[in-house]
Amino acid sequence: MRVKEETMAILKQLDVGNELASSLPVLPRASVLIPLTVKNGRLFTLMTLRSRELRTSAGEVCFPGGKRDPSDADDVYTALREAEEEIGLPPADVLVVCRLVPVINKSGLLVTPVVGFIDESFIPRPNPAEVSAVFTVPLDFFTRDKDHSSSHGVAGMRGFLHSFYFVDPDSGRQFHIWGLTATFAILVAVLALRTTPEFDVGFDPEDPLPFFQRMLLSRTSGSGHVTSRDEHPGSLKTKRLHVGENKTKHEKHTIPNNDKCTVIRMTVGAESPSLPLIYVLLNCNWSDVRCRASSMSTP
Repeated sequence: MRVKEETMAILKQLDVGNELASSLPVLPRASVLIPLTVKNGRLFTLMTLRSRELRTSAGEVCFPGGKRDPSDADDVYTALREAEEEIGLPPADVLVVCRLVPVINKSGLLVTPVVGFIDESFIPRPNPAEVSAVFTVPLDFFTRDKDHSSSHGVAGMRGFLHSFYFVDPDSGRQFHIWGLTATFAILVAVLALRTTPEFDVGFDPEDPLPFFQRMLLSRTSGSGHVTSRDEHPGSLKTKRLHVGENKTKHEKHTIPNNDKCTVIRMTVGAESPSLPLIYVLLNCNWSDVRCRASSMSTP
């Protein structure tokens, strides 16, 4: 139980909530559930093998998940609904811990990873129309180099394309885990286990989230967003910081003060030092905010 409690405490601090996604351009949405469980004091994650009859990603290893329906309340609801449809996991049996930074996949979907704990005794009931196998993998598997390979500079991808071959000891089957699924697994392993992988992951293992934030913003647009709630509950006030080639539109915004403010630092265009740092301020009434080509800060 201690492993579970310690992991939850770590991951809860990394929850991006709904505010980050609401500040991004409107994109088709999807969510995946990354189910964690503890066996003999060791963290495992549950994965699925998609049916070969599906039109997309047929026969690939994935986390339970799918596209967001118009009636879904939020990204967490989508992940839980899809997990129930695919593997018979009741939403009430998932202890949701956090939502991590969304990633845009190869199809242009904004995919939000939702991390949650499930009981070790859970017995999957896979929907054969969508899932052909369900298996669990030790989370530390995604930090070891033995069964890992990677490539860089793959068309349409940023960073490394990671690949693992895992042999399930229960069935003897070998599963190929790669792409975005492998990236999510590595990220959660790095965060939950607080360890550095034996291979180059393409981001700072001690502080991985800024890399994913930069990747997200650089792919969504050529402009940054500064978003806050104003004095009217439920409304959002969004200011754009236009970024052109080697130039930035200077702006100054004044917003009412508040004594509690959460700030997420995000960088647009990490490869170019001429582009600004963008800060997304959550749950803030604003003080004086000045935008500069090198940074944006609150005095």
